[in-house]
Amino acid sequence: MEKFLDFGTAGIRGIIGEGPSRLNYGYVEQIADGIVQYLKSQNESEKLVVIGRDNRLMSYEFSVYFANLLTKNRINVLFNEEISPTPFVSYLILKHKADLGINITASHNPAEYNGIKLYNNKANQLLPQEVLELKKYFKKYYEIKNINNIELNKNSYLHLVSQEDKNDYIEKVVNVANLSKNIKKISNLKIVYSPLHGTGIYFVPIILNKIYTEGSYLFAEKHMVKDSNFTYAKKPNPELKEVFDELIKTAKDKNIDLLLVTDPDSDRVGVAVKHNNEFILLNGNETALIIFNYLVENNFYKKNSSLIYSFVSSPLLANISELNNIDVYEVPTGFKWIGDVINKNNLCSVFAFEESYGSLIEPSLARDKDAIQSVVALSFIASELKKQNINLIEYLEKIYQKYGYIQSETISYEFNEIQKINSIRNNFPKLEFYEDSFEIKDYKYEEISSDMIKITLKDKSTISYRPSGTEPKIKFYIYAYGITKNEALEKIQKIKLVLDEFVERFK
Repeated sequence: MEKFLDFGTAGIRGIIGEGPSRLNYGYVEQIADGIVQYLKSQNESEKLVVIGRDNRLMSYEFSVYFANLLTKNRINVLFNEEISPTPFVSYLILKHKADLGINITASHNPAEYNGIKLYNNKANQLLPQEVLELKKYFKKYYEIKNINNIELNKNSYLHLVSQEDKNDYIEKVVNVANLSKNIKKISNLKIVYSPLHGTGIYFVPIILNKIYTEGSYLFAEKHMVKDSNFTYAKKPNPELKEVFDELIKTAKDKNIDLLLVTDPDSDRVGVAVKHNNEFILLNGNETALIIFNYLVENNFYKKNSSLIYSFVSSPLLANISELNNIDVYEVPTGFKWIGDVINKNNLCSVFAFEESYGSLIEPSLARDKDAIQSVVALSFIASELKKQNINLIEYLEKIYQKYGYIQSETISYEFNEIQKINSIRNNFPKLEFYEDSFEIKDYKYEEISSDMIKITLKDKSTISYRPSGTEPKIKFYIYAYGITKNEALEKIQKIKLVLDEFVERFK
């Protein structure tokens, strides 16, 4: 029996192809029809749906098919003819007070994948309960074949994204966090940027031209092509060292300070810093720490500000927040939960991040990760720090010296029986580490329920349990504090020994 695609943590995603186990027009029709019935069930008022897409295989065709089906059913559609960064789709929903958003993207997955992300009227990705409500209106999946040369039907229900919309977003991103107030244009910093063949191609060059003097920024030219095959970035993931190869070639002999990449839908940023004549990659936690701490130090985040971070991300930012009277919210994995916290609490001054290289600085612009905001923030921060003769790596060291060193590691264990995972879950809270536990939190009993457990030790080091959900696998996320980097690394080794011995008992 063939497996059907279903909604995961970020919509529906799969390899393009025929049949129910592949993403195709059948799913577009199923979801579009469900959206029509769902919106019409609410009230009689006119409805508006924003549709965006990236540059992947079938992204254009799927977006047009969605638009045609919705407008045929008298649903207004705001359609972007250009490829759309994910945060721009979220921005359009906020600006135009849309009822729903559709984004055709598979983020940083390989070229054969595509996906469909859905957004609510608050501009964040649909929550599980909202997905369940929408799915009540889904008809049975059936395959649709022989659709050729699909064209956008122009009618009174179709509205195109305007140049004004694009300009508004660009101007607001340029002024993110008021970082540009003391600098007309950056002239003391040189960077290389790459969109990895993706949606950053349109917005980011315009923004760089506004914030840098001519000659201060270069592009990895081979990546500056809208290419659904990702020819020169086969694995377009900013977490991977190999995506920087083309940027490093471009940077050779050009006195470059910083390499910046955005993933294909521009919601995650990768950073490499020139330090001691080599480029050092920052991970997602480090990038978020630099941006957040700099903005705290410069009084952008004050009292009545909030930090929101995912369960498996670095707790160091939360510790900095507590010392600076900034409210802290911890949520399960998935940026939809971050958007939900912003909406439910009417938060205006927010820094939100996940360890997987995504963050949000200005929630008035988007309720999803926004790598374009990060590109601007990192540019201004690196420029200001260079005036003090330090780079981002040296600034990171200063933060650790002030607040303590934190080192992280994620370890995975696979099993042949789900029952063994249940036994590990039940016994994990009883584990004894190198010092006593300060807090044990089981997220099954939290307001946002999730199958995760976090143990916090007295020194604020944390060990988190998280099962896969789709296969017999467990991940443990370790964050260890130390007065020195070596002390933090030693604590990680101690924690790993305890976990290895513990898991071995159940194999």
